[in-house]
Amino acid sequence: MKTLAEMKSEGPPKKTRVKICGITNINDALLCIDEGADAVGFVNVKSSPRYVRENDIRDIILQLQEAVVTVMVSAGKTAKEIVESWKVAGTDAVQVHSELSEGEYAKLKDSIPMVIGMVPVSGELPSERIKEVSQHADAILFDTKVGGKTGGTGKTFDWKLLSDVRKITDRPVIVAGGLKPSNVSEVVRCLHPFAVDTSSGVEDAPGKKNKMKVRRFIMMARQE
Repeated sequence: MKTLAEMKSEGPPKKTRVKICGITNINDALLCIDEGADAVGFVNVKSSPRYVRENDIRDIILQLQEAVVTVMVSAGKTAKEIVESWKVAGTDAVQVHSELSEGEYAKLKDSIPMVIGMVPVSGELPSERIKEVSQHADAILFDTKVGGKTGGTGKTFDWKLLSDVRKITDRPVIVAGGLKPSNVSEVVRCLHPFAVDTSSGVEDAPGKKNKMKVRRFIMMARQE
C-alpha cells in the first residue's frame, strides 16, 4: 500500500489523484476503490453526520484488500487526543482540521507517519498559515471556510486563489470544498493539484455514496 509520502517521492503524477471522503461503511469504501479512488477518508468528528468511531474505522480498513490510502479526519482535538484516536483507527494518514500550534503539530509527527494539514480559505489566501502548516504537514488540503466552519461545508471557494500557492509551499496540494462531477475538471485544469477531495458531491445523502456520481467524479478528475 503506497502512502502519500511514497506517492510524492515519485514526482508529479500523470493524473490528479482522487480522495473520496465521508466513508461510513464497508460497501461504500469498496465501491470507491472499485471505481478507482486513490484514497478514502473517514470523518472522526462527532458533530458530523458522517461521523465514524475509531473502532468502526479499523473494522472497515481490515476488510480492505486493495492498495488505497486510508485517512482519518479529525477536528476539535488536541495533538494527544488525535494520536490516541489514530492508534485505534489505524489509518495511513490523519487529516487535521484543528488549528494546532507548531508544537502540537510536532507532537503529531512524532507518532503519525503521514499528516495532512487543512488550511481554510475564504476571501483571500492565508499565506502565513500555509507556511506554518507546511513546516510539519506532509500535504496541505484547502477547504472552504464558511462562518465558523472550516471545512466540510460542501461550498466552493475561488480556486484561482491557489494559482500561486506553490510559491508559498512545496507540499502536495489537495483541493476540497464543494467539488462534484460537474466542476472537478475545471479545478484540475486550473491548478493541476496533487489530489482532489469530495464527499457530499458524490452522495445521495450524508454518508451514502452514489456509484454513478463516484464514477463520474473520478472520470472527470482524470480526463486530461
